[in-house]
Amino acid sequence: MISSTATYALRAVVFLAKQPDEYVSREKISQATQVPHEYLLKVLNKLDAAQIVQSRRGRVGGYKLASPPTDITTLDVVLSVD
Repeated sequence: MISSTATYALRAVVFLAKQPDEYVSREKISQATQVPHEYLLKVLNKLDAAQIVQSRRGRVGGYKLASPPTDITTLDVVLSVD
């Protein structure tokens, strides 16, 4: 079994894969994936540190994948948060 943190991370990465080259707000990711907003921040910070996602601050900021979805494995995501 994988942890709930890994499950949330996978949900976020799959959602972002459907939004290529577009920064998406944490609020929108949270609503679409049904991951609690504050918990999602923890998950996205770990994904950012592992360079799976990129983040940008500001009004037009948010998160997007750092590389093409085909280059990201499930194992990469799970190991980045667990």
